[in-house]
Amino acid sequence: MKKILFLMFALVSLSFATTEIESDISIEDEKIVTSQHDITYFGENLFNGSFKNIKHTTFNSDYVINFGDKININIWGSINENFILKVDNMGNIFIPKIGHVKIKGIKNSKLQSTIKEFISKYRKKDIHVYAYLDMFQPIQVFVSGNVKQAGLFNGNSNDNILQFLDKAGGISKSGTYRNILLKRDNKIIKTFDLYNFLINGINNSVLFNTGDVIFVGNKTNIVTLDGTIKNPFVFEFQDTLSLLTLLSEYGSLQPESTGVIIERIVGNEKKFFKFKIEDISSDYLVNNGDSIFVSSDFFTDNIMIKVEGEIQSDSNGIYNKNITLDKVIDSLSLTSDSDVENLIIYRKSVAKKQKQLLLFNLDKLEKELFSQNSQTMSQAKLSNLERNSFLEFIDRARTVEPKGLVVIGDNKSYKDIVIENGDTIIIPKKSDIVLVQGEVSFPSAHTFDKSLSLSDYIEKSGGYNDNSNLEEILIIHLNGTVTKVDKSGFFDSKTMIKAGDSIVVMQNIDTKDIQAWKDVTKIFYQIAVSAGVLITLF
Repeated sequence: MKKILFLMFALVSLSFATTEIESDISIEDEKIVTSQHDITYFGENLFNGSFKNIKHTTFNSDYVINFGDKININIWGSINENFILKVDNMGNIFIPKIGHVKIKGIKNSKLQSTIKEFISKYRKKDIHVYAYLDMFQPIQVFVSGNVKQAGLFNGNSNDNILQFLDKAGGISKSGTYRNILLKRDNKIIKTFDLYNFLINGINNSVLFNTGDVIFVGNKTNIVTLDGTIKNPFVFEFQDTLSLLTLLSEYGSLQPESTGVIIERIVGNEKKFFKFKIEDISSDYLVNNGDSIFVSSDFFTDNIMIKVEGEIQSDSNGIYNKNITLDKVIDSLSLTSDSDVENLIIYRKSVAKKQKQLLLFNLDKLEKELFSQNSQTMSQAKLSNLERNSFLEFIDRARTVEPKGLVVIGDNKSYKDIVIENGDTIIIPKKSDIVLVQGEVSFPSAHTFDKSLSLSDYIEKSGGYNDNSNLEEILIIHLNGTVTKVDKSGFFDSKTMIKAGDSIVVMQNIDTKDIQAWKDVTKIFYQIAVSAGVLITLF
Protein backbone atom coordinates (compact mmCIF):
# COMPACT_ATOMS: atom_id res chain seq x y z
CA MET A 1 0.00 0.00 0.00
CA LYS A 2 1.39 3.36 -1.01
CA LYS A 3 1.93 5.62 1.98
CA ILE A 4 2.52 9.32 1.40
CA LEU A 5 2.82 11.95 4.09
CA PHE A 6 2.36 15.59 3.12
CA LEU A 7 4.60 17.76 5.25
CA MET A 8 4.38 21.53 5.56
CA PHE A 9 6.79 24.30 6.53
CA ALA A 10 6.71 24.69 10.31
CA LEU A 11 8.10 24.60 13.80
CA VAL A 12 11.64 24.46 15.12
CA SER A 13 13.30 24.51 18.52
CA LEU A 14 12.50 27.51 20.73
CA SER A 15 16.09 27.70 21.93
CA PHE A 16 18.48 30.44 20.81
CA ALA A 17 22.09 29.38 20.25
CA THR A 18 25.26 31.34 19.63
CA THR A 19 26.64 31.29 16.09
CA GLU A 20 30.33 30.44 16.19
CA ILE A 21 32.76 32.72 14.42
CA GLU A 22 34.83 30.44 12.22
CA SER A 23 37.83 31.21 10.05
CA ASP A 24 38.20 27.88 8.21
CA ILE A 25 37.90 28.40 4.47
CA SER A 26 35.68 25.31 4.18
CA ILE A 27 32.90 27.04 6.17
CA GLU A 28 29.55 26.78 4.35
CA ASP A 29 26.07 28.25 4.58
CA GLU A 30 27.18 31.09 6.86
CA LYS A 31 24.21 33.42 6.70
CA ILE A 32 26.02 36.71 6.78
CA VAL A 33 25.57 39.41 4.23
CA THR A 34 27.85 42.08 2.86
CA SER A 35 26.84 45.71 2.64
CA GLN A 36 26.07 46.61 -0.95
CA HIS A 37 27.68 49.78 -2.28
CA ASP A 38 27.32 51.53 -5.61
CA ILE A 39 30.97 51.37 -6.64
CA THR A 40 32.52 51.74 -10.07
CA TYR A 41 34.42 49.35 -12.32
CA PHE A 42 38.19 49.42 -11.97
CA GLY A 43 39.56 51.57 -14.83
CA GLU A 44 36.20 53.18 -15.57
CA ASN A 45 37.68 56.69 -15.35
CA LEU A 46 40.65 55.89 -17.56
CA PHE A 47 39.16 57.34 -20.73
CA ASN A 48 38.31 61.01 -20.22
CA GLY A 49 39.62 62.48 -23.48
CA SER A 50 43.23 63.00 -22.43
CA PHE A 51 44.70 60.18 -24.54
CA LYS A 52 43.08 61.09 -27.84
CA ASN A 53 44.65 64.58 -27.79
CA ILE A 54 48.22 63.32 -27.39
CA LYS A 55 50.55 64.35 -30.24
CA HIS A 56 53.58 62.11 -30.55
CA THR A 57 57.05 63.54 -31.03
CA THR A 58 58.67 62.13 -34.14
CA PHE A 59 61.50 60.41 -32.33
CA ASN A 60 60.71 57.05 -30.83
CA SER A 61 63.82 54.88 -30.86
CA ASP A 62 61.79 51.65 -30.87
CA TYR A 63 59.41 52.68 -33.64
CA VAL A 64 59.74 50.44 -36.70
CA ILE A 65 59.67 52.23 -40.08
CA ASN A 66 56.54 51.33 -42.03
CA PHE A 67 54.84 51.96 -45.37
CA GLY A 68 53.78 55.59 -45.83
CA ASP A 69 56.19 57.08 -43.29
CA LYS A 70 57.97 60.25 -44.45
CA ILE A 71 61.72 60.58 -43.99
CA ASN A 72 63.56 63.93 -43.92
CA ILE A 73 67.13 63.70 -45.33
CA ASN A 74 69.72 66.52 -45.30
CA ILE A 75 72.95 66.11 -47.27
CA TRP A 76 75.80 68.63 -47.24
CA GLY A 77 79.44 68.79 -48.14
CA SER A 78 80.38 68.12 -51.75
CA ILE A 79 76.68 68.36 -52.51
CA ASN A 80 73.89 70.10 -50.66
CA GLU A 81 70.41 68.62 -50.84
CA ASN A 82 67.31 68.30 -48.71
CA PHE A 83 64.63 65.66 -49.39
CA ILE A 84 61.36 64.58 -47.75
CA LEU A 85 60.77 61.06 -49.03
CA LYS A 86 57.87 58.69 -48.54
CA VAL A 87 58.34 54.97 -47.89
CA ASP A 88 56.75 53.31 -50.92
CA ASN A 89 54.73 50.08 -51.18
CA MET A 90 57.97 48.13 -51.62
CA GLY A 91 59.34 49.49 -48.34
CA ASN A 92 61.90 51.72 -50.10
CA ILE A 93 62.71 55.40 -50.42
CA PHE A 94 64.30 56.77 -53.59
CA ILE A 95 67.10 59.28 -53.07
CA PRO A 96 67.53 61.35 -56.27
CA LYS A 97 70.83 60.87 -58.12
CA ILE A 98 71.80 58.08 -55.71
CA GLY A 99 69.21 55.30 -55.78
CA HIS A 100 66.69 53.45 -53.64
CA VAL A 101 67.26 52.00 -50.20
CA LYS A 102 65.01 49.60 -48.29
CA ILE A 103 64.21 50.96 -44.83
CA LYS A 104 60.87 49.38 -43.93
CA GLY A 105 61.27 47.21 -40.85
CA ILE A 106 64.29 48.95 -39.34
CA LYS A 107 64.02 50.69 -35.99
CA ASN A 108 63.95 54.45 -35.83
CA SER A 109 67.19 54.36 -33.85
CA LYS A 110 68.96 52.80 -36.90
CA LEU A 111 67.47 55.14 -39.53
CA GLN A 112 70.27 57.72 -39.51
CA SER A 113 73.12 55.18 -39.75
CA THR A 114 71.37 53.09 -42.43
CA ILE A 115 70.80 56.02 -44.78
CA LYS A 116 74.25 57.50 -44.18
CA GLU A 117 75.92 54.13 -44.91
CA PHE A 118 73.94 53.80 -48.15
CA ILE A 119 74.75 57.32 -49.42
CA SER A 120 78.43 56.94 -48.50
CA LYS A 121 78.76 54.01 -50.90
CA TYR A 122 78.09 56.37 -53.81
CA ARG A 123 79.34 59.68 -52.51
CA LYS A 124 82.52 58.92 -50.60
CA LYS A 125 84.12 62.37 -50.59
CA ASP A 126 83.17 65.10 -48.15
CA ILE A 127 79.60 63.92 -47.52
CA HIS A 128 77.59 64.50 -44.38
CA VAL A 129 74.10 63.05 -43.83
CA TYR A 130 71.39 63.79 -41.30
CA ALA A 131 68.14 61.76 -41.56
CA TYR A 132 65.10 61.55 -39.31
CA LEU A 133 61.48 60.44 -39.34
CA ASP A 134 59.48 63.46 -40.41
CA MET A 135 55.92 62.10 -40.26
CA PHE A 136 54.31 58.85 -39.22
CA GLN A 137 52.14 56.97 -41.64
CA PRO A 138 48.51 58.21 -41.40
CA ILE A 139 46.11 55.34 -40.86
CA GLN A 140 42.45 54.61 -40.16
CA VAL A 141 41.46 52.03 -37.55
CA PHE A 142 38.03 50.56 -36.76
CA VAL A 143 37.03 50.38 -33.07
CA SER A 144 34.02 48.17 -32.34
CA GLY A 145 32.34 46.10 -29.66
CA ASN A 146 31.66 47.37 -26.14
CA VAL A 147 32.80 50.96 -26.59
CA LYS A 148 30.70 54.06 -26.17
CA GLN A 149 31.02 55.22 -29.80
CA ALA A 150 32.17 52.62 -32.31
CA GLY A 151 33.53 53.85 -35.62
CA LEU A 152 36.46 54.45 -37.96
CA PHE A 153 39.10 56.73 -36.45
CA ASN A 154 42.08 58.57 -37.93
CA GLY A 155 45.51 58.27 -36.39
CA ASN A 156 48.99 57.26 -37.23
CA SER A 157 50.84 54.01 -37.02
CA ASN A 158 52.64 55.06 -33.83
CA ASP A 159 49.44 55.66 -31.87
CA ASN A 160 48.71 53.22 -29.05
CA ILE A 161 45.62 51.28 -28.01
CA LEU A 162 44.68 53.84 -25.33
CA GLN A 163 44.45 56.64 -27.92
CA PHE A 164 42.11 54.75 -30.23
CA LEU A 165 39.88 53.57 -27.37
CA ASP A 166 39.71 57.14 -26.07
CA LYS A 167 38.68 58.36 -29.51
CA ALA A 168 35.80 55.84 -29.29
CA GLY A 169 34.65 57.36 -25.99
CA GLY A 170 36.18 54.64 -23.85
CA ILE A 171 34.99 51.17 -22.83
CA SER A 172 31.34 50.71 -21.84
CA LYS A 173 30.28 49.09 -18.54
CA SER A 174 29.80 45.72 -20.19
CA GLY A 175 33.14 45.82 -22.00
CA THR A 176 36.27 43.96 -21.00
CA TYR A 177 39.54 45.61 -19.99
CA ARG A 178 41.36 42.27 -19.87
CA ASN A 179 40.97 40.76 -23.34
CA ILE A 180 40.88 43.42 -26.08
CA LEU A 181 41.58 42.04 -29.56
CA LEU A 182 43.53 43.56 -32.44
CA LYS A 183 42.38 41.97 -35.70
CA ARG A 184 44.10 42.28 -39.05
CA ASP A 185 42.74 40.56 -42.17
CA ASN A 186 40.18 38.82 -39.89
CA LYS A 187 42.94 37.27 -37.79
CA ILE A 188 43.77 38.06 -34.19
CA ILE A 189 47.35 39.34 -34.11
CA LYS A 190 47.47 40.67 -30.53
CA THR A 191 45.47 40.86 -27.30
CA PHE A 192 45.68 43.71 -24.81
CA ASP A 193 45.20 43.57 -21.04
CA LEU A 194 44.73 47.12 -19.76
CA TYR A 195 45.21 45.96 -16.16
CA ASN A 196 48.94 45.79 -17.00
CA PHE A 197 48.76 49.54 -17.53
CA LEU A 198 46.37 50.30 -14.67
CA ILE A 199 48.22 48.27 -12.03
CA ASN A 200 51.80 48.00 -13.27
CA GLY A 201 52.13 50.95 -15.65
CA ILE A 202 53.02 48.69 -18.59
CA ASN A 203 51.69 49.75 -22.02
CA ASN A 204 52.41 47.17 -24.72
CA SER A 205 52.83 48.97 -28.05
CA VAL A 206 52.11 47.72 -31.53
CA LEU A 207 52.25 49.26 -34.99
CA PHE A 208 48.76 49.80 -36.34
CA ASN A 209 47.86 49.55 -40.02
CA THR A 210 45.00 51.02 -41.96
CA GLY A 211 42.04 48.66 -41.77
CA ASP A 212 42.99 47.20 -38.38
CA VAL A 213 40.05 46.42 -36.07
CA ILE A 214 40.16 46.91 -32.31
CA PHE A 215 37.40 44.77 -30.79
CA VAL A 216 36.27 45.09 -27.16
CA GLY A 217 34.32 42.01 -26.03
CA ASN A 218 32.17 41.40 -22.97
CA LYS A 219 33.36 41.17 -19.42
CA THR A 220 33.39 37.50 -18.41
CA ASN A 221 34.25 37.34 -14.71
CA ILE A 222 33.78 40.12 -12.18
CA VAL A 223 34.11 40.46 -8.43
CA THR A 224 33.04 43.38 -6.22
CA LEU A 225 35.48 44.50 -3.53
CA ASP A 226 34.62 47.03 -0.84
CA GLY A 227 35.43 47.92 2.75
CA THR A 228 38.75 48.76 4.39
CA ILE A 229 40.80 48.75 1.19
CA LYS A 230 42.39 51.50 -0.92
CA ASN A 231 40.70 50.44 -4.17
CA PRO A 232 36.97 49.72 -3.72
CA PHE A 233 36.01 48.70 -7.24
CA VAL A 234 34.35 46.03 -9.34
CA PHE A 235 37.32 44.08 -10.67
CA GLU A 236 37.46 41.90 -13.75
CA PHE A 237 39.46 38.69 -13.96
CA GLN A 238 40.10 36.24 -16.76
CA ASP A 239 40.43 32.59 -15.81
CA THR A 240 41.23 32.38 -12.09
CA LEU A 241 41.98 34.89 -9.36
CA SER A 242 43.01 34.09 -5.81
CA LEU A 243 41.42 35.96 -2.94
CA LEU A 244 44.84 36.98 -1.63
CA THR A 245 45.85 38.48 -4.98
CA LEU A 246 42.57 40.37 -5.15
CA LEU A 247 43.03 41.79 -1.66
CA SER A 248 46.73 42.62 -1.81
CA GLU A 249 47.50 43.53 -5.43
CA TYR A 250 44.14 44.73 -6.73
CA GLY A 251 42.43 46.13 -3.66
CA SER A 252 45.54 47.28 -1.73
CA LEU A 253 44.49 45.84 1.62
CA GLN A 254 44.63 48.28 4.52
CA PRO A 255 46.78 47.26 7.56
CA GLU A 256 43.83 47.45 9.95
CA SER A 257 41.74 44.93 7.97
CA THR A 258 40.90 41.79 9.95
CA GLY A 259 37.94 40.03 8.33
CA VAL A 260 36.44 39.18 4.94
CA ILE A 261 32.80 38.44 4.08
CA ILE A 262 32.02 36.79 0.72
CA GLU A 263 28.52 36.79 -0.79
CA ARG A 264 28.28 34.07 -3.45
CA ILE A 265 25.57 32.56 -5.65
CA VAL A 266 25.54 28.77 -5.28
CA GLY A 267 22.94 27.27 -7.61
CA ASN A 268 19.96 29.58 -7.24
CA GLU A 269 20.72 30.50 -3.65
CA LYS A 270 22.86 33.15 -2.02
CA LYS A 271 25.41 31.81 0.42
CA PHE A 272 27.81 33.68 2.64
CA PHE A 273 31.31 32.83 3.82
CA LYS A 274 33.52 34.62 6.30
CA PHE A 275 37.22 34.45 7.09
CA LYS A 276 39.83 36.10 9.18
CA ILE A 277 42.53 37.65 7.01
CA GLU A 278 45.31 35.53 8.48
CA ASP A 279 43.39 32.30 7.80
CA ILE A 280 42.90 32.80 4.05
CA SER A 281 44.64 30.12 2.05
CA SER A 282 46.80 31.20 -0.89
CA ASP A 283 44.93 28.84 -3.20
CA TYR A 284 41.42 30.05 -2.30
CA LEU A 285 39.86 31.36 -5.54
CA VAL A 286 37.10 33.91 -5.97
CA ASN A 287 34.10 33.11 -8.18
CA ASN A 288 32.44 35.14 -10.89
CA GLY A 289 29.84 37.41 -9.28
CA ASP A 290 31.29 37.31 -5.76
CA SER A 291 30.75 40.38 -3.57
CA ILE A 292 33.51 40.76 -1.01
CA PHE A 293 33.48 43.07 1.99
CA VAL A 294 36.65 43.69 3.99
CA SER A 295 36.29 45.00 7.53
CA SER A 296 38.42 45.94 10.50
CA ASP A 297 37.41 44.46 13.86
CA PHE A 298 34.26 43.08 12.24
CA PHE A 299 34.25 39.88 14.25
CA THR A 300 34.36 41.68 17.57
CA ASP A 301 32.17 44.74 17.09
CA ASN A 302 29.54 43.93 14.47
CA ILE A 303 27.18 41.31 13.15
CA MET A 304 25.77 40.85 9.67
CA ILE A 305 22.19 39.78 9.08
CA LYS A 306 19.65 39.52 6.27
CA VAL A 307 16.02 40.63 6.28
CA GLU A 308 13.68 39.58 3.48
CA GLY A 309 10.00 39.09 2.75
CA GLU A 310 7.34 41.78 2.79
CA ILE A 311 9.61 44.83 2.92
CA GLN A 312 10.44 47.53 0.38
CA SER A 313 13.59 45.63 -0.62
CA ASP A 314 15.67 42.83 0.83
CA SER A 315 17.95 44.34 3.45
CA ASN A 316 21.50 43.09 3.89
CA GLY A 317 23.52 44.94 6.43
CA ILE A 318 25.97 45.33 9.26
CA TYR A 319 24.53 45.97 12.71
CA ASN A 320 26.04 46.59 16.09
CA LYS A 321 26.66 43.50 18.16
CA ASN A 322 23.89 42.67 20.68
CA ILE A 323 21.21 44.53 18.69
CA THR A 324 17.67 43.46 19.55
CA LEU A 325 14.91 42.48 17.15
CA ASP A 326 12.86 45.63 17.72
CA LYS A 327 15.79 47.83 16.69
CA VAL A 328 16.24 45.87 13.46
CA ILE A 329 12.54 46.21 12.66
CA ASP A 330 12.70 49.96 13.29
CA SER A 331 15.44 50.22 10.63
CA LEU A 332 13.32 48.54 7.93
CA SER A 333 11.06 50.00 5.25
CA LEU A 334 7.89 47.96 5.75
CA THR A 335 4.86 47.78 3.45
CA SER A 336 1.19 47.98 4.34
CA ASP A 337 1.03 44.18 3.98
CA SER A 338 3.96 43.43 6.31
CA ASP A 339 2.91 41.03 9.08
CA VAL A 340 5.53 41.90 11.70
CA GLU A 341 3.57 40.09 14.41
CA ASN A 342 4.28 36.75 12.73
CA LEU A 343 7.90 37.20 11.70
CA ILE A 344 10.29 34.27 11.95
CA ILE A 345 14.05 33.90 12.24
CA TYR A 346 16.39 31.42 10.53
CA ARG A 347 19.51 30.63 12.56
CA LYS A 348 22.44 28.51 11.47
CA SER A 349 23.26 27.15 14.92
CA VAL A 350 19.68 25.87 15.24
CA ALA A 351 19.86 24.26 11.79
CA LYS A 352 23.04 22.42 12.81
CA LYS A 353 21.40 21.00 15.92
CA GLN A 354 18.31 19.97 13.96
CA LYS A 355 20.48 18.19 11.41
CA GLN A 356 22.37 16.35 14.16
CA LEU A 357 19.12 15.22 15.78
CA LEU A 358 17.67 14.07 12.45
CA LEU A 359 20.76 12.00 11.64
CA PHE A 360 20.69 10.45 15.13
CA ASN A 361 17.07 9.33 14.71
CA LEU A 362 17.75 8.00 11.21
CA ASP A 363 20.70 5.96 12.50
CA LYS A 364 18.51 4.62 15.27
CA LEU A 365 15.77 3.64 12.80
CA GLU A 366 18.28 1.93 10.51
CA LYS A 367 19.65 -0.19 13.36
CA GLU A 368 16.13 -1.10 14.43
CA LEU A 369 15.19 -2.27 10.93
CA PHE A 370 18.08 -4.70 10.80
CA SER A 371 17.29 -6.07 14.25
CA GLN A 372 13.67 -7.10 13.44
CA ASN A 373 12.86 -10.83 13.77
CA SER A 374 10.02 -12.23 11.65
CA GLN A 375 7.77 -14.92 13.13
CA THR A 376 6.38 -16.38 9.92
CA MET A 377 7.53 -16.76 6.32
CA SER A 378 4.76 -14.46 5.05
CA GLN A 379 5.65 -11.86 7.64
CA ALA A 380 9.32 -12.16 6.67
CA LYS A 381 8.49 -11.36 3.03
CA LEU A 382 6.45 -8.36 4.12
CA SER A 383 9.21 -7.15 6.43
CA ASN A 384 11.81 -7.41 3.68
CA LEU A 385 9.71 -5.33 1.31
CA GLU A 386 9.07 -2.76 3.99
CA ARG A 387 12.67 -2.76 5.11
CA ASN A 388 13.88 -1.89 1.60
CA SER A 389 11.39 0.97 1.41
CA PHE A 390 12.47 2.22 4.83
CA LEU A 391 16.13 2.15 3.79
CA GLU A 392 15.37 4.17 0.65
CA PHE A 393 13.44 6.61 2.81
CA ILE A 394 16.40 6.90 5.21
CA ASP A 395 18.75 7.68 2.32
CA ARG A 396 16.48 10.47 1.10
CA ALA A 397 15.91 11.81 4.60
CA ARG A 398 19.66 12.11 5.20
CA THR A 399 19.85 14.72 2.41
CA VAL A 400 17.23 16.97 4.03
CA GLU A 401 18.71 20.25 5.27
CA PRO A 402 16.84 21.86 8.19
CA LYS A 403 16.29 25.59 7.92
CA GLY A 404 17.02 26.51 11.51
CA LEU A 405 13.68 28.24 11.99
CA VAL A 406 13.41 29.95 15.37
CA VAL A 407 9.78 30.32 16.47
CA ILE A 408 9.18 33.31 18.68
CA GLY A 409 5.67 32.28 19.72
CA ASP A 410 2.74 34.25 21.10
CA ASN A 411 4.35 35.61 24.25
CA LYS A 412 6.92 37.62 22.35
CA SER A 413 8.80 40.73 23.33
CA TYR A 414 10.95 41.86 20.42
CA LYS A 415 13.03 44.14 22.64
CA ASP A 416 14.21 41.09 24.60
CA ILE A 417 15.31 39.03 21.57
CA VAL A 418 19.00 39.51 20.76
CA ILE A 419 19.87 38.97 17.10
CA GLU A 420 22.87 36.78 16.32
CA ASN A 421 25.48 37.08 13.63
CA GLY A 422 24.21 35.45 10.45
CA ASP A 423 20.49 35.47 11.31
CA THR A 424 17.95 35.74 8.50
CA ILE A 425 14.71 37.47 9.46
CA ILE A 426 11.58 36.78 7.38
CA ILE A 427 8.72 39.29 7.39
CA PRO A 428 5.65 37.42 6.04
CA LYS A 429 2.86 39.01 4.06
CA LYS A 430 -0.53 39.34 5.68
CA SER A 431 -2.72 36.48 4.50
CA ASP A 432 -6.48 35.89 4.34
CA ILE A 433 -6.10 32.28 3.18
CA VAL A 434 -6.38 28.99 5.08
CA LEU A 435 -4.71 25.96 3.48
CA VAL A 436 -6.05 22.44 4.02
CA GLN A 437 -3.68 19.66 2.96
CA GLY A 438 -2.87 16.05 3.66
CA GLU A 439 -5.40 13.24 3.93
CA VAL A 440 -8.56 15.06 2.85
CA SER A 441 -10.59 14.48 -0.27
CA PHE A 442 -9.70 17.76 -1.97
CA PRO A 443 -6.66 19.61 -0.58
CA SER A 444 -7.34 23.28 -1.24
CA ALA A 445 -7.04 26.90 -0.13
CA HIS A 446 -9.99 28.78 1.38
CA THR A 447 -10.68 32.42 2.16
CA PHE A 448 -10.43 32.96 5.91
CA ASP A 449 -13.71 33.20 7.77
CA LYS A 450 -13.42 33.68 11.52
CA SER A 451 -16.77 31.97 12.04
CA LEU A 452 -15.52 28.65 10.61
CA SER A 453 -14.06 25.90 12.77
CA LEU A 454 -11.42 23.30 12.00
CA SER A 455 -14.13 20.79 11.07
CA ASP A 456 -15.76 23.36 8.79
CA TYR A 457 -12.56 23.90 6.80
CA ILE A 458 -12.04 20.15 6.49
CA GLU A 459 -15.61 19.70 5.29
CA LYS A 460 -15.03 22.47 2.71
CA SER A 461 -12.15 20.30 1.46
CA GLY A 462 -14.35 17.25 0.99
CA GLY A 463 -13.89 15.81 4.49
CA TYR A 464 -11.48 13.16 5.71
CA ASN A 465 -10.49 10.31 3.39
CA ASP A 466 -9.94 6.65 4.27
CA ASN A 467 -6.29 7.21 5.20
CA SER A 468 -6.87 10.10 7.61
CA ASN A 469 -5.31 9.88 11.04
CA LEU A 470 -7.62 11.78 13.38
CA GLU A 471 -4.98 11.68 16.10
CA GLU A 472 -2.47 13.50 13.92
CA ILE A 473 -3.94 16.82 12.76
CA LEU A 474 -1.67 19.84 12.79
CA ILE A 475 -2.48 23.53 12.62
CA ILE A 476 0.62 25.36 11.40
CA HIS A 477 0.51 29.09 12.07
CA LEU A 478 2.25 31.85 10.09
CA ASN A 479 4.84 32.42 12.81
CA GLY A 480 5.86 28.75 12.75
CA THR A 481 4.10 27.57 15.87
CA VAL A 482 2.18 24.30 15.60
CA THR A 483 -0.96 23.19 17.37
CA LYS A 484 -1.80 19.49 17.49
CA VAL A 485 -5.50 18.55 17.53
CA ASP A 486 -6.72 15.25 19.05
CA LYS A 487 -8.87 12.60 17.32
CA SER A 488 -12.17 14.14 18.39
CA GLY A 489 -11.42 17.20 16.32
CA PHE A 490 -12.13 19.30 19.42
CA PHE A 491 -10.38 22.62 19.78
CA ASP A 492 -10.95 25.56 22.13
CA SER A 493 -10.20 29.28 21.84
CA LYS A 494 -6.49 28.61 22.24
CA THR A 495 -6.41 26.69 18.98
CA MET A 496 -8.79 28.76 16.90
CA ILE A 497 -8.06 28.87 13.17
CA LYS A 498 -6.36 32.12 12.16
CA ALA A 499 -5.81 33.82 8.84
CA GLY A 500 -2.73 32.33 7.19
CA ASP A 501 -2.98 29.00 9.03
CA SER A 502 -2.29 25.69 7.32
CA ILE A 503 -4.26 22.59 8.37
CA VAL A 504 -2.44 19.31 7.77
CA VAL A 505 -4.28 16.00 8.21
CA MET A 506 -1.60 13.34 8.64
CA GLN A 507 -1.83 9.87 7.14
CA ASN A 508 -2.82 6.88 9.20
CA ILE A 509 0.19 4.57 9.43
CA ASP A 510 -0.25 0.93 10.39
CA THR A 511 1.79 0.25 13.53
CA LYS A 512 0.85 -3.41 14.04
CA ASP A 513 3.73 -5.05 12.19
CA ILE A 514 6.87 -3.47 13.57
CA GLN A 515 7.80 -0.81 16.07
CA ALA A 516 9.72 1.06 13.35
CA TRP A 517 6.47 2.62 12.10
CA LYS A 518 6.36 4.82 15.21
CA ASP A 519 9.92 5.92 14.65
CA VAL A 520 9.11 6.72 11.02
CA THR A 521 6.20 8.88 12.17
CA LYS A 522 8.51 10.68 14.57
CA ILE A 523 10.99 11.39 11.76
CA PHE A 524 8.17 12.60 9.49
CA TYR A 525 7.30 15.19 12.15
CA GLN A 526 10.90 16.14 12.65
CA ILE A 527 11.43 16.80 8.94
CA ALA A 528 8.18 18.76 8.79
CA VAL A 529 9.03 21.09 11.63
CA SER A 530 12.69 21.61 10.72
CA ALA A 531 12.73 21.67 6.91
CA GLY A 532 9.14 21.95 5.66
CA VAL A 533 9.45 19.45 2.82
CA LEU A 534 7.29 16.75 1.23
CA ILE A 535 8.78 13.29 1.58
CA THR A 536 7.36 9.89 0.64
CA LEU A 537 7.84 6.54 2.34
CA PHE A 538 6.69 4.29 -0.52
